Amino acid sequence: MKPHRYELDLRATEQDAALLRDYLRQSCIPGEQVELWNLWVSDIRVRAFRLTGPLADLDADALVQMAEREQTCITLTI
Repeated sequence: MKPHRYELDLRATEQDAALLRDYLRQSCIPGEQVELWNLWVSDIRVRAFRLTGPLADLDADALVQMAEREQTCITLTI
């Protein structure tokens, strides 16, 4: 597994969720796990909120939950 870093400017819309799902389907191997992180870097230590599930569950609501906290990790199985 190779680590990759990308910065995305996502909106919590079904359209952005669908575009991200399509990109991940095309770029990843079935069964592979990917982590999507929302990070706010500061001096205050915050425990990351974690969500897990299949790629098909990535929707606008998941993007909303990702943006609501300072640190969120969504682990998706492709």
